[in-house]
Amino acid sequence: MYPFELPIHLLGAGLAVIGAFLAIRLIALTGKTSVWLLFTIAILLLAVKRILDAAVHFFGWEGIPYEILADVIPTVAIAFLLAGVIFIRTLFVERKQARAKLEKQLDELQRFQKVAVGRELRLKELSDELAALRPQPGAGVGVAARGSPLAG
Repeated sequence: MYPFELPIHLLGAGLAVIGAFLAIRLIALTGKTSVWLLFTIAILLLAVKRILDAAVHFFGWEGIPYEILADVIPTVAIAFLLAGVIFIRTLFVERKQARAKLEKQLDELQRFQKVAVGRELRLKELSDELAALRPQPGAGVGVAARGSPLAG
């Protein structure tokens, strides 16, 4: 056994446990329990493999059971990772659909805003025209305002 093997195995196991913890935390963020559990199981299997490797190197335990586990554990972990990748697709599809829906709503709001602002501007113009046509205070009573059809 090389002196650096045990620390490398333990570091790998520690990193895998941290990765599994972070994957579990993503459940609350995404709401996708099954996907992140698959990733968590796969990562924990890799941690078990690293611990098993460390035990073999530390205690000298080898033989057929170790050889089988050394091959089976990573293969099962890869299967869980593959399943997680397949199931995580739904997360991205849902996100894309939600984005399209939001873009459609934004487009509708922008069109409404354009119409509403145009309407308000036209109302202001009409109000100004109406104010110009009203007789001014102090103008003679009964005298038609200039520009009026009655001003003759």
